[in-house]
Amino acid sequence: ALGALGISSLMAASGRRCRLALLRLRVVPPTHRGQVAALLVGGVVLTPVVPTVFGRVATVAPVARELSQALGYPRASRGSAAIAFAAVLGNTILGPVFLTGVVTNFLILALLPVAQQTRFGWVGWLIAGAPAGLVLLLGSALLLSALQPRSGSRASSVVRQSQEQSLGRLSRPELVSLLALGVFVIGLLLQQLIRLDIAVIGMVGLLVAIGGGALDRQTFRTGIDWATLISFGVLLGAGGVLRAGGVDRWIEGGILPIARSLGDPVLVILALMLLGVVVRLVLPMVPAAFLLLVTLVPAAPQLGLSGWVVGFVTSVVMLTWILPRQYEVLRMFREITDGEMFSERQAVAVGLTITVIAVLALLISLPYWRAIGMA
Repeated sequence: ALGALGISSLMAASGRRCRLALLRLRVVPPTHRGQVAALLVGGVVLTPVVPTVFGRVATVAPVARELSQALGYPRASRGSAAIAFAAVLGNTILGPVFLTGVVTNFLILALLPVAQQTRFGWVGWLIAGAPAGLVLLLGSALLLSALQPRSGSRASSVVRQSQEQSLGRLSRPELVSLLALGVFVIGLLLQQLIRLDIAVIGMVGLLVAIGGGALDRQTFRTGIDWATLISFGVLLGAGGVLRAGGVDRWIEGGILPIARSLGDPVLVILALMLLGVVVRLVLPMVPAAFLLLVTLVPAAPQLGLSGWVVGFVTSVVMLTWILPRQYEVLRMFREITDGEMFSERQAVAVGLTITVIAVLALLISLPYWRAIGMA
């Protein structure tokens, strides 16, 4: 997690993330449909590379705002809302599908029994989550197409060109960040073949960034989200504390009778999703995710499911919303864009729709998980 956050902060400091956002806008038509597709697919491509949800959204929010203005959309119109939610969904909804898509995936991995951890390297994790990811991506695309404005618009290339000129040529920090990122991604892809601990891969990528002189002391201190990392470590240790104190047996005693009464794994997964939605109505995304993962993943065998499935279901639910004000990602996006791209009503409608899509994605994945021995 430290390695991933360090490389992500290096990319932000060097301007590499912004350059990646502009690159994906270069290769698509400057129309509404083309730019929505670029933001959605480009976010998905960036997701496994930058494991911080807030970092990805913060990078693309100013670009989305300028695109909306270049296309001439009024404040909170269908067109501007489609641009905004393409940026949000593209950079968030598939986070659980990639091991490096969101930091809490590392927490799920660490909470699994040692025998199962070896199965879920970067490739193994992607294979397990691919069906749900495809449904989420297709559902998001259909949702965004429903927001398409009635009249087409075409953006000028001036926005992209002005930002590219401000960035200039590739700098040394950017080249080093590319090298560190390459080492990190290749290490993750080959992890199961070379049987190297994932923590070693993260540290090697971070050392390349430091040794190349791109990650200086100031960026290391201020660029890395140390609060999240420390919370991650504390909660990871809390799993053992909860088990030592018998909390897992208490949870097991409360959940097991319900799971037995439901019987069908489909109903168990629906119950888990309902629990996640209810908790999200009370708690913001980050504390809700940590709380549910630390308590539910160790108790997964008693539910008749694998720990990975329980963690994956929980993570997917955490990245949906019903009340926009309870979703920190939307709040941040709204602050960056001065609240001019979508209305509260639009956010509620999109949130309800993406929640339904997430339910369908998980239920469709269940037969696949059964076939590969995970449910």
